[in-house]
Amino acid sequence: MKTAGVTRQEVLAVLKNSWFKLREVRRDRNSNAYWGIFRWRRLESYMLFVSLSAEGFVTVNGCIRTLKPGTAVVCVPGQKVSAHATLHDERGIYVIRFDAGTVGEKQYGLERLFPTDAELDYTPSSTDLALFESMLGYWQGDGWLGRLRSQAAFHEWFYSLLQGCIAEPDGDGKAGLAWARLYIEQHFDTNVTIEWLAGTISVSPRHFRRMFKETYGVSAIEYLTEQRINQVKIRMEESGRPLGEIAREVGYENESYLRRMFKKQVGVPPAQYSANRQLRVAAYSWPNIGQLLPLQIVPRAAPIDQYWTDYYRRKLHFDVTVPLGHRYDPNREALRLFRPDFIVGIDCFMTAEERQQLSEIAPSLFLPWLTESWQAHLLLTAAFLNREEEAESWLRSYRREAEAVADGLRRLTEREAVLIIMVDKKAVYRWTDPRLGEFDGLPLAPRRIDRIGAEFTRIDREWRNFDGADRMIVLLSEDVKSVSTWHELQRSEAWRERAVALGRRIHLIRLGPDFDYTAFNHRAILEQFKVLISALQL
Repeated sequence: MKTAGVTRQEVLAVLKNSWFKLREVRRDRNSNAYWGIFRWRRLESYMLFVSLSAEGFVTVNGCIRTLKPGTAVVCVPGQKVSAHATLHDERGIYVIRFDAGTVGEKQYGLERLFPTDAELDYTPSSTDLALFESMLGYWQGDGWLGRLRSQAAFHEWFYSLLQGCIAEPDGDGKAGLAWARLYIEQHFDTNVTIEWLAGTISVSPRHFRRMFKETYGVSAIEYLTEQRINQVKIRMEESGRPLGEIAREVGYENESYLRRMFKKQVGVPPAQYSANRQLRVAAYSWPNIGQLLPLQIVPRAAPIDQYWTDYYRRKLHFDVTVPLGHRYDPNREALRLFRPDFIVGIDCFMTAEERQQLSEIAPSLFLPWLTESWQAHLLLTAAFLNREEEAESWLRSYRREAEAVADGLRRLTEREAVLIIMVDKKAVYRWTDPRLGEFDGLPLAPRRIDRIGAEFTRIDREWRNFDGADRMIVLLSEDVKSVSTWHELQRSEAWRERAVALGRRIHLIRLGPDFDYTAFNHRAILEQFKVLISALQL
């Protein structure tokens, strides 16, 4: 166990001089039910969520923790917490609430008093399960003697849990990184620096930056910004205090800087964000998120378990109070409890019966997925939500940027022989549209869910007849089959020869999976092309 400023022995000394007292234990076990323990409650005690068959999320101060079998999520006093999950069978989930303190003069912060990461790998043993049953049974019994026996079972189980938590680190630095992430979450309002965090876990700043980004998919500074902005959201929702006062509370020097960072992180100014929060929109399918974000609408209910990227989780986990999954019955139950103002879905992603049941919950729009373009999807969504002006403004801005990218690609092809290929599912395609330098000829995300457009020509994997290319741009679909094909190509002898010949003149553009055929994803693809054009000084 790696903890700032104290050794493992000192951590054990803290535990030796600490007391723990059970305050409540409960178990929810309704099979195939949607479960929400509470929403945005500020804790007065420690809380443990132990999943036996529940899958969902615990959101802690705006930081999402995955709740699934084999995990336990720890929350500490003062944190603001909500939890949502689907119970897949009657084993369900245990929720344990307890108090803790220290004996003697030494006082440590909460992260030292309970020295664990907030998300633990934990699978209860048969002994643990028996202790759960004893803890719950005696707690629900009559009289103080029953509560006393429940306390005894709690202490025996808690000892077993802590034994696993304070095991020696395995030497790969993961424990230190977990501590650093937790420290950022708990000390977002201080002047946290990379140099200090790196020194505390005994690595160089450069190594720390690389490890943090590789482990969590985002830099430590970006993670700190996310925590601060999430805290701004919490404080704006809880009170009407001036934004300048909130800025100082979360670690920003002044209101002006907070506004800039908020707009950069969220996409809208703080005032507009607060106004949009009043609209309760449910995005029923993955693509609906990418149709709502360009309209500056953050869905309050949505699936955020995308397997190909963690971008949506990081961007939306604070605002999505009702995470949806892939099981229709729990989704409908969650939406009935949530009572959204509007539901947006995809017509061919569900049955007619399912669409009817959703329409009975709230006014619903089901977009024609196979017959309309992503631009039409955006305009239809905007019309349904009375956001036509926002959609038209977004499309005008997109077109200006796309025309600039098209002009840059035209200049590139005049200077060099450029080969553009796309890896999609188990096939490889070559871009053959002669309008490459025009807005309508950009090699952006094509319709891939039902067909591949004529601008792409399927080719073999031997790379014959393309030896004259000076530069290659690879468009990669990010579904499982496409990524597998891409890895297979990279291992082939023909690809290795081409890679050696072109060196750094091979550029990867990520398209997302075929069902992310949305306005938001098109802007993300365009941003990658803009970076490439800028790097090549075109």
